[in-house]
Amino acid sequence: MKKILLVDDQEDILEILQIYIEGHFKDVVTVTALGGHEAVEIIEEDDIDSIICDYRMPDGDGKVVYDFNMANSHLPFAWHSATFDEDSKKLITSNNSDGHYYILPKPVGEDELIKTIQKMIETSRDENVTYRRIRSSILRKFHPLNFDIWISVSGKMMLINKEGDELGLDRIESYETKGVEFFFMRPENYESLITHLIEKLEGKIKRCGTLEDVYFVASEIVDSFNQYLMEKGISADQIKLVDACATRCLRELNKHESIKKIMSGVIDQTNYISSHSLLSLHLANLILTDRDLLKEFATICVLHDLVIKNERLAKIQDFESVDFAALGNREKEVVKNHGAMLVEQAVDLNIPDWGRRIIIHHHKEFSFFKSYEEKVFAISHTIAHFICTESIDSARKWLIGLPELTEDEETQEIVKKLLDIFN
Repeated sequence: MKKILLVDDQEDILEILQIYIEGHFKDVVTVTALGGHEAVEIIEEDDIDSIICDYRMPDGDGKVVYDFNMANSHLPFAWHSATFDEDSKKLITSNNSDGHYYILPKPVGEDELIKTIQKMIETSRDENVTYRRIRSSILRKFHPLNFDIWISVSGKMMLINKEGDELGLDRIESYETKGVEFFFMRPENYESLITHLIEKLEGKIKRCGTLEDVYFVASEIVDSFNQYLMEKGISADQIKLVDACATRCLRELNKHESIKKIMSGVIDQTNYISSHSLLSLHLANLILTDRDLLKEFATICVLHDLVIKNERLAKIQDFESVDFAALGNREKEVVKNHGAMLVEQAVDLNIPDWGRRIIIHHHKEFSFFKSYEEKVFAISHTIAHFICTESIDSARKWLIGLPELTEDEETQEIVKKLLDIFN
């Protein structure tokens, strides 16, 4: 099944294109974006095969999409614009002889649209056979590399490393600083790298004992925080209890196929999401005395950000912040609704009502939460965020500044337990 991204700020135009395309091609589905920034997000997150794009749009013009595609994805691209003769002067190149893009008049007739899409599908199929794409962050794990490697420059594949030469970390980083996010290689070399990566992961799993253990072995932040807790008088047994509790929780979650698939995106990574999850659970353990309640907290902590899979988005806690305002519409929707999305996928999990409420609303202001369990999580969640992104001192200042401290005895009790550790 091929997937075509349609980009236009007019919904009626998108509907017409969808009707033409999906009515003619039985093996093609369409995805739509109302602006350039949203389109880039979709290209990054979805498995797109080709793009049809307008030029003049208020939320990121077509050049945003074109430049990103030429620098990263190298997908077949068609302009659908009534003003393209004038707008093409703003592009890096307007020479169509080398196949950088196709041009469709606006409005386009059905026959011309179908013929162009057939060409784009064939181009996509040919290119998929020739090259395999891999992120620079993954390529770093295998340096030095001694086979042919390309990057995409203005729609053309540029060979940057010949077979027998070595591509080291310094050169990979130099391309990253120039904005290169993806590298390309032959299918056989790609398969070799993936096989090696799987073998490496299997070895780590065997050393750790279980797949669930790997999830938390990866977190350097948690390791350093564990040491900090022991220096503050928290016993090693308490820390082991939390780790064991989290491991049991993950083992149970792995039995649910829908959750197992989501977790696979963050296992074996040192990242904000895994670190934040376990830190939240550690902090909850410092407050709670009920071990059964701690087990339920383990599930909530692991699940709350799991569907995001993107550190940059997971770190955004404030919907009024500059970082949130800079997001495109699609990313804003993910940040706002990832909790509800997770609950929808976890319908077969035995989660208490307060736990579901936490997962859906954990980005709300602290005053939103009423039950004791919700308050414990809200504080643990926010403190873990400060520790991961700033410092324990920032966490302490946030705690002391809670307005509820003057009137809410439960909040006072929770905060006192944590301040005894942080001071």
